[in-house]
Amino acid sequence: MDAFLDAVDELHTSPTVAWRVLNLLKDPEFDVRDVESHLEADPALTAAILRLVNSAAYGLPRRISSLRQAIMLMGTRSLRLAV
Repeated sequence: MDAFLDAVDELHTSPTVAWRVLNLLKDPEFDVRDVESHLEADPALTAAILRLVNSAAYGLPRRISSLRQAIMLMGTRSLRLAV
């Protein structure tokens, strides 16, 4: 997974994907699966989120490799800031 995260450093985030995700997050009852499916379309954004959730800032006891799990752990506010 580290190789994947390093490889996508050179990619750029799609403004369209970011806009769609931010719109989904406006709904307090958003569906995590919808957010996940949009984020999966953008490898750079996916990598950034996984890198963030696995950083020392979150202090998790194990590595997170699932985008869905990362979304749930981060919460709406942090996810908005990451996008």
